[in-house]
Amino acid sequence: MTAKKYLLIGAAVAAIAGLTAVGEVSATNPPPVCTPTVCNSQTHATQPQVQCGTKNGCPVCVNVLPSTPVDTGSSCQFEWKVFNIGTFITAFKMDLVNKRHRKTSDLLTYCRYSANPVGRIVLHLFEYKDPELHRLSDFICTALQLTNFWQDIAIDLEKDRIYIPLEDMERFGYTISELKSHLVNSAFKDLLASEIEFTRGLFKEGAPLCRRVGKGLSLELKAVWSGGMKILEKIEKNGYDVFNKRPVVTTFDKVKIISRALTMRA
Repeated sequence: MTAKKYLLIGAAVAAIAGLTAVGEVSATNPPPVCTPTVCNSQTHATQPQVQCGTKNGCPVCVNVLPSTPVDTGSSCQFEWKVFNIGTFITAFKMDLVNKRHRKTSDLLTYCRYSANPVGRIVLHLFEYKDPELHRLSDFICTALQLTNFWQDIAIDLEKDRIYIPLEDMERFGYTISELKSHLVNSAFKDLLASEIEFTRGLFKEGAPLCRRVGKGLSLELKAVWSGGMKILEKIEKNGYDVFNKRPVVTTFDKVKIISRALTMRA
């Protein structure tokens, strides 16, 4: 891979990080949206109401994109396709409005905007444009997002956010008041076990992606995949008590994850 490609990937990661930061602080102040009235980018001819993908003198785009311009030799329209900023803005808006998700399908819709674009950006930058690879990437990215939700149930509660589908809570007889009380009873254990089983299934659906890309990216994906699965395992080993013992990946775990990635057959 050329140094230029690494620079572009670094810029993409920085852009995603910047957008995430904007989303985190926008709970009370929704992020500004780039419009044709403040930006002179031609992108708005086909993609109105989203960040243009370059600085271009736009005060909104300057705030959310990397501080160092990247000379990719490509147009603003190409940058839009790479960064796909509109999906993240949509996810941030959804987070502001929807602090509960009634159905699993509602939660998966949120993941489609908040998580799946990240994998597609990486594949795009590595020049993998096969829709089937993007589909497999979506499984992994959604699984990673859900894993983070189960890992951070207590943290999200502090922000009055509940990502466990309400229908699932009702099905297992576990109430919101019990969740806010951090009650780990049999109903909660069964509920979280069900969510983990579903999430693990998504990881397995996406696993073939790891062997369908080049060696370098393949190893990275296997490590990410293994890391997500390790978090699910630790939640189970902790007796599903994510309130008093948040599952984290230790240094020893990282060694095991790397070893697993090196020997993994997707």
